[in-house]
Amino acid sequence: MRKKRRLWQAFLVYSAFLLVFLACLAGYGFFSLEKILYGRASAESEARAQLIVPQVMDAIEARKWSDFDVLAKKLGENSDMRITFVLKSGEVAGDSEDDPARMDNHADRPEIKAALAGRPGLARREGARDGAAMIFAAVPVKKGGEVVAAVRTGLSAAAVERTLRAARVYSFWIMAVLAVFLAGSGFLISRRLAAALEAVKRGVQQFARGELKSGIDISAPMEISLVAEAMNKEAADWEEKFNAVLSQRALQDAVFSSMLEGVVAVDGEENLITLNQSAARLFQIDPEHARGRKFHEAIRNTLLRKFVGRALSSRDLAEEDIVVPVDGKERILQVRGTVLKDAQGRGLGALIVLNDVTRLRRLETVRRDFVANVSHELKTPITSIKGWVETLLDGAADDPVRARKFLEVVARQSDRLNAIIEDLLSLSRIEQEAETMSIVIEKGDILEVIEAAIADCSAKARQKDLTVKMKCDGDMRANINQPLLEQALVNLIDNAVKYSEPGKSILVQALQSASEVTVSVHDEGCGIPDDHLPRLFERFYRVDKARSRQLGGTGLGLAIVKHIAQAHRGTVEVKSSPGKGSVFSIHLPRT
Repeated sequence: MRKKRRLWQAFLVYSAFLLVFLACLAGYGFFSLEKILYGRASAESEARAQLIVPQVMDAIEARKWSDFDVLAKKLGENSDMRITFVLKSGEVAGDSEDDPARMDNHADRPEIKAALAGRPGLARREGARDGAAMIFAAVPVKKGGEVVAAVRTGLSAAAVERTLRAARVYSFWIMAVLAVFLAGSGFLISRRLAAALEAVKRGVQQFARGELKSGIDISAPMEISLVAEAMNKEAADWEEKFNAVLSQRALQDAVFSSMLEGVVAVDGEENLITLNQSAARLFQIDPEHARGRKFHEAIRNTLLRKFVGRALSSRDLAEEDIVVPVDGKERILQVRGTVLKDAQGRGLGALIVLNDVTRLRRLETVRRDFVANVSHELKTPITSIKGWVETLLDGAADDPVRARKFLEVVARQSDRLNAIIEDLLSLSRIEQEAETMSIVIEKGDILEVIEAAIADCSAKARQKDLTVKMKCDGDMRANINQPLLEQALVNLIDNAVKYSEPGKSILVQALQSASEVTVSVHDEGCGIPDDHLPRLFERFYRVDKARSRQLGGTGLGLAIVKHIAQAHRGTVEVKSSPGKGSVFSIHLPRT
């Protein structure tokens, strides 16, 4: 139901009060005016009666009652009043307008009764003859202290009635004009107050919408302007506090959103309170859609749900490594949970921090494997050398044929040990120079690098009856370190020679695009299974360990190739199919 406007309600109440007040005021004024006019007329009538009393004393002394009528008519000839003489018995002795003989006894008239009782009497009533309103005043006539008669004068009330009617007309118009004026003034005042209150209302609504700068118009009556001024000051204070809160919240949101760790907050019922962008990306969910939902509905992982329950029930820090599937791959998350508390220390839920340690754990695994592989790779030739030397010391040195054979084995193992150490040193040097950015990168001729690498491997290729082909434009140039790139190509071509069957061919090809130069080595060897490809460039990783050692590999060649490509701000990749050969490519940026 639509509410009535307070302006009209206040105006109607004000108008009703004004009409009642003016009506009361007019009624009191009319009553007072009537009382004054009739009082004045009565007083005048009584005064005239008092003036007539001395004139009737002679007739009373002579007891000539007939003279009363003559005197009454004489006095009433030139007067606007009616004069009546009444004896003590109530009999009319004379009247200025009528025959006393035909007039009733006046003893029962109120004014006559009072006068015969010795005091002046007043009365107002309609005349018996014409029905006109009259004002009567009667006074006693005394002789020797005894009332013997009464003199009554009567004045017409028509003049008084005319005066009252005129007064009513004038008063009505005066009251009407006054009522219109006061009602108009009240309306204008009410409208101004309503406009001021409406401005305050709009200001409060703007404040509620957060528009604290607009303020409230204070050009209003003093009381409302004081309220508006106080509200404006309060709004300014709230704006300052609100801006401070917004700034702090924006900073917190920026920090929260910029964290690399995933952060998830849940309440005591395992409902998601909030989560940052890292957590949303990790679980591939929409943060806005997930807020307020159950944890297990938004993030479907049994291990994580169990951890959340443990974090909610535990007062201490909970920590655990959990494996979760992300994009079809397993990711290792270091999960930490602690109780979430408010400013008063009351528990609100739990805060879960998720840190993706997949790469760290993989590096730890690689490090452990590297240490184990280095130990194993070094131990094998050292053990072999030690064994053959002990055999020589035990007497085999006395047999020249056996001694020469054993020494050849020792020499081969020494060469292998030396190759491993050289590759380790080379790999360490490349990593160190890349980290310190001390590797000199400059414009170089790609064709020249490929020709030098092929020349280094040509002897081994001829021994296995392999053909090494080259496909490269003569003007192809890129930002390179020529010795390092040549070393990488030598390693790739050497591997292609080792794993290719006699009579096959090897292609070294260089292609360029707008953004990069790609140098690739194609072979027609045995190929590599898909499950080995992701780890192929790890140190000491071998697809076929027995064959690799038999062919004299150290297990570090491809790792060196990868680090040389990274030193050039490039990448390395491999494509291979078992039985169809392999393609190793180095991608170098042109700038």
